[in-house]
Amino acid sequence: MTSAVHARGADLERIAAEAAALRPRLALDVGTAAAHVALALAAHAELVVGLDLTEPMLVQAARQRDERGVRNLRLVRGDVEQLPLRAGSVELATSRYSAHHYPHPEAFAREVARVLVRGGQLLLSDTVSPPDRALDAWINEVELWRDPSHVRDHSVAEWHRYLGEAGLRVETLVEWRLTLDFEDWLKRMQTPADRADRIRAMFEGASPAHRSAFELARTSFALHAALIRAVKP
Repeated sequence: MTSAVHARGADLERIAAEAAALRPRLALDVGTAAAHVALALAAHAELVVGLDLTEPMLVQAARQRDERGVRNLRLVRGDVEQLPLRAGSVELATSRYSAHHYPHPEAFAREVARVLVRGGQLLLSDTVSPPDRALDAWINEVELWRDPSHVRDHSVAEWHRYLGEAGLRVETLVEWRLTLDFEDWLKRMQTPADRADRIRAMFEGASPAHRSAFELARTSFALHAALIRAVKP
């Protein structure tokens, strides 16, 4: 199933605009999935490497690439903690709606810092947790019931710390609420009925604070999201 969240969005447009201004020789899209970001980068870079750990995602990405006749996108199976690129070779790295699956975000941050050239940058767009610990714990429990491969929605402050400790200069470009249709959100992940019922119960029993933070409604809700830039000095 095609995900509208992944296929389009203001953050994807912003990433493409940043790439257009930078015109990188080599761009790297980490956790490329169906290659929506990598294909957007390909219009502005000499060469794009789209990296993903899962073979089915790479097959889907290759289909998208070939259908569009894009010739400067190379798809590679690889781990975000061991990027198959030499140090100081990448001018623009991106990660969009995939970082919440990374088991060790600190290791990812160090690897990105390693492969970036001086002045190169990472654009990281993902769902994030609110700074309130109770809200953080609640939404991450929800996410795990929907998708066991989910590791964690980190807060903006946590991402600043991970990237900063890797030696990068970090800024938040924009934060927003990502509104989702509840049933479509479950359907896209093919969440089993018992797990989906558990999430429904959590939503129905949510406190006023949770309802406000995640804009819980009868058929929709909203996740917190952010686009972060990290530059190698």
